[in-house]
Amino acid sequence: MKHLIAFFLLSLLMGQPYLLAQERCGTTLLLQQREQEDPQLKARLQALNQQLHEWIDANADKAASRAVITIPVVVHVLHHQAEQNIADEQIFSQIQVLNDDYRRLNADKVNTPSIFQSVAADCEIEFVLAKQDPSGNATTGITRTYTQAQVFQMGNAMKRTETGGKAAWDTKKYLNIWVCNLNTGLLGYASVPGSELAAYDGVVISYKAFGKGGATVAPYNLGRTATHEIGHWLNLQHIWGDNDGSDPCSGTDNVADTPNQALQNEGCPNFPAPTCGNTSDMFMNYMDYTRDACMNLFTKGQKDRMNATLNGVRSGILSSLGGTVPVIKPVCDTLTNAISPDGLVLYRVEEFSDDQTGYLIGHNGYRDAAFAEYIGSVGQKSIARIMFDFARAEFGNPLDSVLVFIRKAATEGPGEVLASRKLAIAAIAANIDNFTYTEVDFAPGITVTGSFYVGFEITYLPGDTVAMYSTQYDEESSGNAWFQDSAGVWSSYDDVYEIAISSGVYVDICSTVSIAETAENVPEVMVYPNPVSEILNISFVEKLFSYEVLSTEGRLVGKGSTATGSVQLPVSRLSNGVYFLRLIAGDKIAGTKFIIQH
Repeated sequence: MKHLIAFFLLSLLMGQPYLLAQERCGTTLLLQQREQEDPQLKARLQALNQQLHEWIDANADKAASRAVITIPVVVHVLHHQAEQNIADEQIFSQIQVLNDDYRRLNADKVNTPSIFQSVAADCEIEFVLAKQDPSGNATTGITRTYTQAQVFQMGNAMKRTETGGKAAWDTKKYLNIWVCNLNTGLLGYASVPGSELAAYDGVVISYKAFGKGGATVAPYNLGRTATHEIGHWLNLQHIWGDNDGSDPCSGTDNVADTPNQALQNEGCPNFPAPTCGNTSDMFMNYMDYTRDACMNLFTKGQKDRMNATLNGVRSGILSSLGGTVPVIKPVCDTLTNAISPDGLVLYRVEEFSDDQTGYLIGHNGYRDAAFAEYIGSVGQKSIARIMFDFARAEFGNPLDSVLVFIRKAATEGPGEVLASRKLAIAAIAANIDNFTYTEVDFAPGITVTGSFYVGFEITYLPGDTVAMYSTQYDEESSGNAWFQDSAGVWSSYDDVYEIAISSGVYVDICSTVSIAETAENVPEVMVYPNPVSEILNISFVEKLFSYEVLSTEGRLVGKGSTATGSVQLPVSRLSNGVYFLRLIAGDKIAGTKFIIQH
């Protein structure tokens, strides 16, 4: 339509209410309500609209070099009845429809009349279900919430937890879509850029009109309601300019290549369908009111408007990490230590009796400079955490510390330092008082190859003493403990004192492959339902297998085995989040992700 510079056009957009708009789209009526609540809103939207046109004019010659923009989407499913808790497949189908429509890959583009084909646009906008949430945790991009609300009226109730809804994720970084049971006749509505509080910004769609198949109801069962409403979210207006019928042909959608038309079209008109002196209304445009099967295009002018919005008021989307796979800590093997590398054998302080207590490795005594524990070859792995079983710690100054290290194995003893962390002696003392181990975090992991050493260096300061438990010298154990004397020479206790001992050091030895890299769909593994709240069903191609459940931090939270090829695993006591399932059958290992959502 004709481009109007005066803001009379926006006044028309927010003009008289009309009932027909409520049947398919509530965006205009919602905008009118916001204007009544906020007298300054119209002026702010006018300023945003002017900035939008200035951006389009300034970037007109850069269209060919623009990169495709990907918008991360989170779908909040609110359900009171079972049919409202729509399947993942219905959600996936909607994302596919959006990508087809906004990239002009839709099969029904062949139905675009020849007179409009030259302006039909690939908008170069794509959509992806979020892969990480605002906290950086892995996600499916789908939340599911049971609600006591049987139906939601147009507004923000579905966006607030206290009214039975689900709070938005960061609306500057994600497109939030709430799918719920809307009041009769309303298919959806959207927040026009700049018109809504950030906490409520997004799109709302009826579960009966979201995606394809499943719970959808014809003739709005092809996913075009979301295509239409997201157009509003990206600052597109209805193609007829939201005339109320009293003055047909006077409105505008602020787009030059959409023909002027009198009112909205419904159903699916026969082409041509002229009004306002045009050859035909562009009734197949996604921003009209026709049925899903009748819609098939955006125009180049509409593309420019959406692109300007994504480089303006919605520019936060451009820097969002929501659509990228998060960096997740490595998946850790069973906690391993030098004393018992085949399993978890921890010698707690309170477990020692007088005749079991090992040597105290520490100072002040021989004024040794460092202590280390030899770890045999583990291949190429990653060290995420070291735990120390300290027996004594005193400090002259609360800021005094030891230096915990990971070192390569040299020809004789510890070699090059791979990584180090300061550890306050005061923290060690507190852990001893609480009968707990002292943990030193090396996340996201230090890669080691072959043999290596872990330990700590000490500096002699007045009042400082640090000592660590060891195994008794006559226990059946390899002599893995080493010390560095005041001259800087490394020696094993076995060589110098003829005692074979190992120190109380325990190491999280992890695979260098992350959850994100190993969690693709594995045909041999089936887990359902996913997300799960109570019982996770596990099926594996191998009948006899063991399994491990790990958190994203690599913590082992569950394990077991079966000889039947399937397991029903209770997960109700585990917290919400992403977990990794690892299945082991002989030398065969498989894995996949699942999500717990209570």
